[in-house]
Amino acid sequence: HCLIDKRNQPPDTVRLGDLDLFSAEDDTYAQQLKIVKILRHPEHTFSASYHDVALLKLERNVTLDQTVIPACLWSDGEVRFREMVATGWGNTGFGTIVSTRIYTVTLTSVSL
Repeated sequence: HCLIDKRNQPPDTVRLGDLDLFSAEDDTYAQQLKIVKILRHPEHTFSASYHDVALLKLERNVTLDQTVIPACLWSDGEVRFREMVATGWGNTGFGTIVSTRIYTVTLTSVSL
């Protein structure tokens, strides 16, 4: 859902390490990089929320620091942690304004 805008155009830039999009006070570790290629999940469709994940090839390597860390993806299906942290911007309810400050939530894994 984040890989297409209101004009049906894919993004051309990512911004990493920025906790508040409208404040310059936390830009010490911010990185802005051009997107070279977007690899969407082969079963993703824009009309549904399933398989809503993609990999981005960037113009250069990302610098890892206290605000930018990799997301680990395991291929064997095993969840290695009981609790995980998800972060992102967005709405906290129907009809609410999108937050400019990043949200964090701790999630507990469940067996399916």
